[in-house]
Amino acid sequence: MKYYAEGISVVPLKPRSKEPLVKLREYQKELPSMNEIWDWFISTNNNVGIVTGKVSNGLVVVNVNDEGLFRESYKRLDDDLKHVENNTWVVKTDKGYQIYLRVFGEGKDIPRSRTFNGIEVIGEGGYVVAPPSVLRNGVRYEFLDPKTVLTRPIRTLFPEEFKIVMGLITELTKK
Repeated sequence: MKYYAEGISVVPLKPRSKEPLVKLREYQKELPSMNEIWDWFISTNNNVGIVTGKVSNGLVVVNVNDEGLFRESYKRLDDDLKHVENNTWVVKTDKGYQIYLRVFGEGKDIPRSRTFNGIEVIGEGGYVVAPPSVLRNGVRYEFLDPKTVLTRPIRTLFPEEFKIVMGLITELTKK
């Protein structure tokens, strides 16, 4: 319900899986109802999926699939962007980290999902596995700071700021 209160489109994923239990198309356009969320998650062991993009108020998740790459990317951020990363939602995943951001602007300003070498930018048309999901291998998705959803908003970037982030990702993943 906290995700819903943050204007995020949530969907159920199969227990211990990354696979959706519903067709995503509908929830890529509009938020589920409170009753749907109740049915999907109360007294079930379904995992939680978050739909990215315009439907979730410009949500974009940077999924860094390698701890070393995550640390290197942080070192290269300028002070303003370090402040953003330190004050947004960051999730430990089965392979690395997710950094939650919102891109301010019209639908065209929200990037579509893209894959780089070791980093995925999951935007319009995508979804991510979210806490407190548990995968088949027993790994639980967790916020780095357990109080995150209660104490921090997802940071919003202007399109120009997000272009800087994308430039850094491009530079880091060139091989």
